Order: sequence, then structure tokens, then C-alpha cells
Amino acid sequence: MGDTERAAALVTPAMLRIGIVGTTADLMPRLRWLVDMGARHLSFGPPLGPDPLAAIATLGREVLPKFR
Repeated sequence: MGDTERAAALVTPAMLRIGIVGTTADLMPRLRWLVDMGARHLSFGPPLGPDPLAAIATLGREVLPKFR
């Protein structure tokens, strides 16, 4: 595999500020802020937590419809 130490060193504080984790309630204000700041593309995971299929279903049911 790759060089995880080098990869970790390439992650900047600015990158970490736009990373979002949590529940749907946690996500919505941060996603809204990104869109209001001009984001036109939202990308989700991986990782998507311990149950990726449930996470994808939740995103499709509760998050994405708010941005259509």
C-alpha cells in the first residue's frame, strides 16, 4: 500500500475544516454553510461509518432532498 505517514502529512488544517462527521442534524448546518459559501458539489465518504448502506440510505432520504 501507500505511505500513510506521508499521506497524513499532506492533510492540511483547511482540509479538516471542511470534513464533516456526525448525525443528520450535525451535517445539515455544515452542508448548508458550504453551499451558501458557493459549493456546487457535495461528496460523501468513504468512510461512511460501520454501516455504509444505512449511511447511504440516510443521506438519500434525509440530506440530499434538502439540496435539490
